[in-house]
Amino acid sequence: MPDQSPANVISETPHPAIHDWSTLSKHEGLVLRGAGILCIMLHNFTHWVPPVTGENEFHFEAGHFATMLEQLRAMPQDGWRILFSYFGHYGVQVFVFLSAFGLTRSSIAQRPAYGTFVKKRIAALYPAVLIAAVTFLIYNSIFSGPGKTLDEIIPLLRQILLIGNFTGHGFEPIGPWWFLSMICQFYLVFPLLFRGMEKSGSRFLLFTGGTSLLLELFLNAPVTAATEINLNYTVLGHLPEFSFGMWAASSGKMRDPGGWVGIAAVVFLVGQLHHAAWLCSGLALIVIAVPLLRWILTTNGPLSRLLAFFGGISLPLFLMNGFLRNPLVWLAQLQVERGESHAWLTTFVLSLAFVLSCTAFAWLGNRAERRLRNFFR
Repeated sequence: MPDQSPANVISETPHPAIHDWSTLSKHEGLVLRGAGILCIMLHNFTHWVPPVTGENEFHFEAGHFATMLEQLRAMPQDGWRILFSYFGHYGVQVFVFLSAFGLTRSSIAQRPAYGTFVKKRIAALYPAVLIAAVTFLIYNSIFSGPGKTLDEIIPLLRQILLIGNFTGHGFEPIGPWWFLSMICQFYLVFPLLFRGMEKSGSRFLLFTGGTSLLLELFLNAPVTAATEINLNYTVLGHLPEFSFGMWAASSGKMRDPGGWVGIAAVVFLVGQLHHAAWLCSGLALIVIAVPLLRWILTTNGPLSRLLAFFGGISLPLFLMNGFLRNPLVWLAQLQVERGESHAWLTTFVLSLAFVLSCTAFAWLGNRAERRLRNFFR
């Protein structure tokens, strides 16, 4: 998730070599965060606009990839919606990686006691969460009415208290907030993972990530059927990406990075067709996307600065986009249902309007959070 607190300080090396992940700079981290949050936001908007492609985010269905390809063939002008609807959720993996990377670098420099670490992480997160929750209640009261908003209070409390993912209601009332529970679970286990890494090095991280993949491969379906708890709603489903982020921060030397990127590209492609490879597709995406963006954005040009700006407000963007999309998604859906010939263009324009409106709310939310923190100092 978009975690921007001081514990996620990233190395300041200005122009690191592509093969050395440990030299990821603070600016590069913001750029990656910005790219990730834009992918997530556009996915959260476009995957509600028909005709839906489906996406392989929490479970795998090979037919979704075929649907996406068929839509691209039949409606190439609608590629914006189709591609972000199907692939945009992979931005989550970027945040998972960056969270693990930043926490590991910070802990290498100075490892706090377990209780201090967890309290610091929660304290860094929750002012923004509470501001976003109040914004949601006001916003929802305006667009849906006070009565409907009262019905949302209990589900909202479940999300704020981090128990929604374990009750089968992790996406209610704000869909993206399922991530809050998962990332806080990572905060609880990170000190233990860090100690294991200190003791056994990369072998421990490889064992952790590999065990997670095996658990998901063999246990996720029966566990989900019995409890409605998908392992991908929990930290267990994301340990490969977390482990890789910890490795990148602590060791990070990758021989023949081009070869690894090629292997990751094959795994990612096969992962759209086969369940076992899909389990590794999030990790493969990181291996592809991180060095690619670092190579493209070698100078601090306009695109780099723009993505870094979005990265700097990624936490409020993440927290608010899930409910700010609703009226604009409804307008896009209406154009499609009416059979408007340029509905694809309407979707494109409305999605950009959605990003701009979210940016305005996030900027205000960021300022409100800073004032709140200063008030209680």
